[in-house]
Order: sequence, then structure tokens, then C-alpha cells
Amino acid sequence: MRRTDGDQTHLYFGSAILPARTNKDGKPAMGRIFVLLMGFHRLYARALLYFAKRALH
Repeated sequence: MRRTDGDQTHLYFGSAILPARTNKDGKPAMGRIFVLLMGFHRLYARALLYFAKRALH
């Protein structure tokens, strides 16, 4: 999403992930590989945003 405010542009990033499986109790659950990779995803996403912001300034 992009919002322009005068001479500034604000960019908004995000993602949504919904489970496709359920656990033994019938509640939504993510797989083990997903849980293991989530930490890497968070670190990678923050690094991308950091370098994008740095390139703008």
C-alpha cells in the first residue's frame, strides 16, 4: 500500500499466512517446517525493509 502526504510517500508492507492444517484437537496449526523457517523470515524481512529505508535517505 502506498500513501502520498504532500512531498512524502509512505509505503506499507505486510503479509498474512493462514494455516491449511489442523492439529489433533481440530484447531488451525502450522507445520513444523513453517515454524522453523518463521525466525529466518522475520530476520530477512526486517533486513529488506532496513536496506530499502536506508536507500531512500
